[in-house]
Parts: sequence; structure tokens; C-alpha cells
Amino acid sequence: MTFYFAWVGGDPIPAFTLATKGDVWGGSVQILGSIWGGELSTTGDLLPGEFWKDKSKTVANLRNISGLIEGHQYTVVGLKAVPIPPAKSGLFSRPLENNSFITPTSPTIVPLPDTTFTYDGSYGGTLSEGVNPAENAGLKFMNNTDTTTVRLYDTSQLTVGDIYGIAAPGIVDNTTFEFLGSNFVTISIPATTTGENIVLTITRIEGTNIIKNLTDTTNLVVGDICQIFGKGIPSSALATYQTDGTFLLSQPATISTKQTFLRIHREITYPDGGYFNEAIHARHDEIPVSIEIDHSEGNAALLTVELQNPHIGLLAPGRNIWCWFSWRDPETNIVHPVFHGRLIALPTDLRGNKVKFQFIAKPSDFENQQTLITASLHNDISYDPVWYTNGIADATSILEARTEDWHTDCKTLVVSLSDVTTGEDGTLEVATNEHVYADMKMKFGAAPLAAVYVTGTITRSQESFGEIDITDAIKTAFGGTVQSYCGDGLLSKWPKPLTNIGGGWTIGLDS
Repeated sequence: MTFYFAWVGGDPIPAFTLATKGDVWGGSVQILGSIWGGELSTTGDLLPGEFWKDKSKTVANLRNISGLIEGHQYTVVGLKAVPIPPAKSGLFSRPLENNSFITPTSPTIVPLPDTTFTYDGSYGGTLSEGVNPAENAGLKFMNNTDTTTVRLYDTSQLTVGDIYGIAAPGIVDNTTFEFLGSNFVTISIPATTTGENIVLTITRIEGTNIIKNLTDTTNLVVGDICQIFGKGIPSSALATYQTDGTFLLSQPATISTKQTFLRIHREITYPDGGYFNEAIHARHDEIPVSIEIDHSEGNAALLTVELQNPHIGLLAPGRNIWCWFSWRDPETNIVHPVFHGRLIALPTDLRGNKVKFQFIAKPSDFENQQTLITASLHNDISYDPVWYTNGIADATSILEARTEDWHTDCKTLVVSLSDVTTGEDGTLEVATNEHVYADMKMKFGAAPLAAVYVTGTITRSQESFGEIDITDAIKTAFGGTVQSYCGDGLLSKWPKPLTNIGGGWTIGLDS
């Protein structure tokens, strides 16, 4: 039987640091928006024409515009007419031609057959048929053919071309949309209700741990494992550079940002020599005297090999630190790979004729392989993120409720899971007459437990939704009346409706 020991690898890849920018996605984000579910009940003013008796076709001051899209037509199925009360001042004070005023009557429901409404994008629009002027008229708009449009008030965290999941009251489960750059997005499943200022939960369908759109990729090589430092990225996170020019994070980011500053660092790495090749690796770089391989459950395999002392510096510049160990079957003449590992321990007595070296079969991307498997377990029934810090499960804690442990193949260096209750190599049966029983001794210990108490502490963030009217506070700040010598400047700088002012706050529809 012939054994082979070959040093493999290559020139070390030097460390480097790259400063660049990229888009980071931190899982789910919450965005305010409006949903169109086929119908909308609201109120608005029906403005008269040139003369007071003229029929109204102009709608203004809509109180609710949930889901309405500028330029779109909607069917008006009826309105609750509230006649304008007689008055001699204000907006609705124009008399009839005989100088008399409208006499108020009780509100009535007026059917509007074949009447449409065209939204002007500014809390108003135009009716196709004239109706009596009214104030605070109840309107009901219908459009069953356009229930797939959702308006997002803020799209700063979304990336054009990405596909996202969307969840909210009135949106069916597993609904998605592709972001094309507009605040109006088309969802895959029609909405069932209409609402405004709805909290929408947006989740990227693919690549939830992806950094993309890097502005600089100098010196990055596919397969590189790097540390990335930036806003929203855990300090201990590793990232693998992929063929599509993106980075796969080992831990989810905590927030989503676009074109945030990133510092990418890669330490010095030593190539492992690749897959076993008989023509290349079946050679005698060293003469093994004794060999011992220890592969305990849950750990990487260790090779302890006793070699004839080469009397050279094994870590000298240009030396490889990975090895392939193999043997040739004399009956079939086939070479079988046995172990592929990296040097981790040098002998203490370098002057002896025989020296022992130790190698470990642990791949350079061990953490990355673990991360990919960990991510695939998140949908398993035994996984519940509520028990993990910030909902992040590491490679150890995610196996707590499973009968599995980590396994690394000592030849392919592929990381996988091994079930301790199911032997991957089959079952070894030992008959009764083949087994020698040891003496059995019994003694009584403590009484068995009658109950077990489990205490779990869960930390959560609480959110609320509502509106605060700050009109009186503003008036008080100005001394009772808003006055300024630079009115145009004050008006131009005043926050616009639906502007995000940070901290979860957004300017309302009235500004």
C-alpha cells in the first residue's frame, strides 16, 4: 500500500482595504402608503359654475384620496348631497340671478348613472355630468379594474429593478411588486380594501442579506470572504463576493440604506489547492512515518502525521501550508484521497529525525458555508427568532432545538449538518451473541422531577400610529397670528404634505 503526501496551495493573497459605496438591505422596512381596493367613500365640495344655478362638474377639497391616481377615471356610483346653506360671506355666497339664496334641505342620496370622476392629483377633479352644487357632499368612487396600484409615500430605501413583498391590511398574503422608480407600484394580487396612511411592510424577496450596486470593486475576486464595515452592518459580519458583483452577508443588516459608505477589508489568505487531482497530488513531497486521523462529532477532522524531518522552514516565504494525503489501492491501482487540510501546529523539536505535524480539514469559507445553511433553517418549525438577540440566530443557537450538529467533510471541505439520531453511513447491527455485557449496577438518586418551570424574557419594540395637530402651537409661537416680513420665504420653506421629517414622523395632508 502506497501513501502520498503533497503540499498544495499557492502564493498568499495579500490583505487589502477598499473604501466604496453600496446599497444595503436590512430585511423589512415600513413605509406609509395608500391602497385602492376597488371603491372609496369620501366627501368633497361640488363647486358651482359661472352662475349659482349652474350644475357643478368641479370637485374640490376631497377629505380622503386613498389610492386615487392623477389622471385616472373613476365611476361615481352615488353622492350624498348636502346643499350649501345660505350665507352672505365666504366661498359659497353667490346669489341666484333673482338675488335669492338656496334654501337648505335635508341631505339626499342622488344616483349618478354613467357619471365618471377624473382625479387631478390635488384633492379634486372633474365630473363628467353636472350635479347640484353642495358642500361636504358624500362621494363614492368605484373602479374594479385598477385594484393593483399602491401609492408609496417614501421610496428612498427601494432599489429600481428589485422585487419586494408587501404586507398590510387589505393586501393578500404573498403579494409582491417590482419597483420601477415610481411612487405608484403595481402589486401582483389585487387589494381588497381602500385605505390611506396605511403602514406597509416591504420585504425584499431575494437577497435579504445582499450589498449591491458597489461604486468600486477594485481588487475584489469572486469567492473572497471579507469584513464589511458600514451603517446597519453588524461589526462581526462576514461577506462573500459573488459572481454578480454583490456581497452576501453572513448576518442580516439592521437597517436599509442606499449608497452608504462602506469599508471592505480582506485579510491575507492562503489558497487551499482545490479539488483532488491524481495527476497532480499523488506525489511524495514528504515521507510519512505514522498517520493518525481524528474526526470527532461536531468538529473538523485533524490529521497528525509523523514525517521524516525535511530540515527546512515550513513557514518560510513561498511555502504552501495546505496538504493532500492519499493512498493507492494495490488491487485496483486506484488512488483514493483521504484528507485535505491546513497546517495548524509545528513540532517542538525541529532537530529530531522524525517530526509531527498537525493539519485541520476546515475550509477558509467555513463561516460562510455555515451562514448559508443557517439561513435555510429559518423557515423550519423549530426556529423562532424571538429567542435570539435581535432575532439573529448564530450557527450554534439555531441548532439548539434540533438533533443535528455541524459536519465538515475531510476531503471536499463541504460543511453540512449531521443528524445524531440518523447514521448517514447506515446502521451497524450487533447480535446478542456478539455482544459482551458489562456488569450492571443500580442505585437510587434524587426523586424524579414533577414539574419544570421555564422563564423566557422577550424584548420588543412598540410602535403607534396617529396624528398630532400643531396648529395652536404654531399660532402661539408667532404670538397668536402668523406674521412675517418675508412671507414668500416662509411659505417656500414650510414642510410640504407627506414629507418625511425623520424619527418616524411624516407631515400630514394639511400643511
